[in-house]
Amino acid sequence: KESKMLCIEPTYIYNNLVLRRQWYRLHNIFDSLNFLVFGQVAKPCPAPECNTEQKDQFRALLLESHPDLIVTVYHMDLLPLLEVAKDLGDIPLLHVATDMDLKMHEVFGKVGPATIYPRFLVGVPFHNQLSTQTISPLSLDRTFVSGYPVRPPFLQPLPPKNSLLQARSKSLPEGTKVVLVMSGGGGQDVPWPEWLATGSLGMPLHVV
Repeated sequence: KESKMLCIEPTYIYNNLVLRRQWYRLHNIFDSLNFLVFGQVAKPCPAPECNTEQKDQFRALLLESHPDLIVTVYHMDLLPLLEVAKDLGDIPLLHVATDMDLKMHEVFGKVGPATIYPRFLVGVPFHNQLSTQTISPLSLDRTFVSGYPVRPPFLQPLPPKNSLLQARSKSLPEGTKVVLVMSGGGGQDVPWPEWLATGSLGMPLHVV
């Protein structure tokens, strides 16, 4: 948010400077300085004394959908969402972290206290020292090791190989090689997908 106020696009900076030039240590220093200046990404705002436009949006969505469980993967919205879930009748909330660094100090502050909400758990993707250290100030008993949340189609069994080949033959010329490019976030601006797709390997190539 602060970067956008300065007319700097954070995704562009991260993809083209941090990732491309491997400035990981410098980026970690920037994160630390940013936390010192701005502190928690969202300050506590308990009802009824405090409210925000963001919490109104969360509240409207939850009242419309009536969920039995809220699953989140984005830590920067976690605190206001927890407050709304508690206001609407203690809706269970599961936050599934997708990075080795859980960044719970950005949610609750380095010294805490972390929220007291018995229907709240955090799924940790890695059982190692770095992830454990970044749980604080949340207590360890509020966490468990968990895989990433995925859509139901990913959990369905694959069709027979012959069916896949038949479906592929209907949409692609014979002999075409298929390359599936998968990346997270905003992706990185690199030239090689276009280079592959324009026939630089001397064979038909379909880039997804």
